[in-house]
Amino acid sequence: MFVDERDFNERKTSTWWHQALGVAICTVLMLLLWFLATLNPKKEPPTFEFAFFLAVLCGIFAVYVIPWMIRLCPSWIGLTENELRIVRGNTGRSLKWQDVEFFNFAEERDFPILRLELRKGGELEIGLDSSVQANEVGLFLRDVGVLPGSREHCIDRKPDHNPS
Repeated sequence: MFVDERDFNERKTSTWWHQALGVAICTVLMLLLWFLATLNPKKEPPTFEFAFFLAVLCGIFAVYVIPWMIRLCPSWIGLTENELRIVRGNTGRSLKWQDVEFFNFAEERDFPILRLELRKGGELEIGLDSSVQANEVGLFLRDVGVLPGSREHCIDRKPDHNPS
């Protein structure tokens, strides 16, 4: 549910012409391949009209259908002693615990969220299912060396040095 909500908000805030530009780029690339095929005298490529039609269809498929199919694939998140593994569709990501500095739990848009703050900067938000016990996840993260809280609350404060 959290992923669906986030995807919806990303699509809503994206500029309308990005997808149209994606279709145009795919179409041009396919037509370039068709043109290269026309240079080979041993080949008999289809007519330009058919190639153009097929190129536009391929662009639409690549920009609209493939992302839709990936959104249908379930997400999977695994916590191991060494890393966090995130799989969504055909992509996977691993994040070593030593790269995570802080964690905290929040609730946004009626979804419980685990927020991880990375040592190199940046943040990762993970929506939690209602069956996940936040206390157990918090204890596990403490055991692997991730600190509760956030970077905002742990700013090093240096004492004021007055030269007088």
